[in-house]
Amino acid sequence: MSKWIYMGLFCVSMLVGLSACNAQDPAYLEQLASEQEVNTKADVIINSDRIIDAPVNVVWEIMSDIDGWPLWNASVFKMEKRDIQAVSGNQFQWVYNDHEFVSTIGAASSPNVLSYSSLSGGHGIVSVWKFEEWNKDSTLVTVEQSVGGFFIAVFYDKEELKMLTEEWLEHLQSESKRRFVTEQ
Repeated sequence: MSKWIYMGLFCVSMLVGLSACNAQDPAYLEQLASEQEVNTKADVIINSDRIIDAPVNVVWEIMSDIDGWPLWNASVFKMEKRDIQAVSGNQFQWVYNDHEFVSTIGAASSPNVLSYSSLSGGHGIVSVWKFEEWNKDSTLVTVEQSVGGFFIAVFYDKEELKMLTEEWLEHLQSESKRRFVTEQ
């Protein structure tokens, strides 16, 4: 191979590497989460929404009780830290679908926003959850997520991430309905 081809490959790998490194920078991800923004330069970005059949305060209570996630979402296997408060800057470690995450809450505004950044296996993730009263007894939940990092396409694709988010929303729907019916 000529030296020009090697130089071209080197330059491309450096550009990809710089983009991926930025996608894994905890300070950058935390800043995005605190601004309730996903990483628009990430390799995978998804949006999902669902109307949940429960008032916004019930849905918020469930999502902001991070310790309680494993109780209603079977894909969340464990939390490493207990008594996690949904407060900006708080960190927690957890396992979701056999992937370990270290997450930092970027924004928590009752009952409308919960956003957090996460690192897992060299990948940087930003998740922004928004809760809006749809009518008296239902809530529009909007989720936006970005995933970036080295070789991300090998581990995640847009359809898979969307499916996982839809599963999470389904669990949230079931738990919200259960709690709302119990409270009435």
